[in-house]
Amino acid sequence: MPIAPEEHDGITGVTFTSDRHRLLGTLYLARGSEPKPTALLLHGCPGLQQNGDLAVALRDRGWNALIFHYRGSWGSGGRASPSATRRSRAPATTSPGSGAASESS
Repeated sequence: MPIAPEEHDGITGVTFTSDRHRLLGTLYLARGSEPKPTALLLHGCPGLQQNGDLAVALRDRGWNALIFHYRGSWGSGGRASPSATRRSRAPATTSPGSGAASESS
């Protein structure tokens, strides 16, 4: 279910799947009801730096920004590996409002 622009706090947790593994992420949402560009921020492997500062800066400039955790890192399902990291990116590019990603509470 898509989030109505007037109902969000500018940040929400999201989940999506990659080859049956549940991946966790954070979606930073820009204000306003018009369509927004969305940046996918990829952290290192497994990623100590999560780029939250960049996501906030993008959000405050009218962009949405998605940070997610690859398989096997930071609570995401699956086993961490270089090939799993590559395969984790493709599902993250599906629009969160399309139903492929879901909000988490």
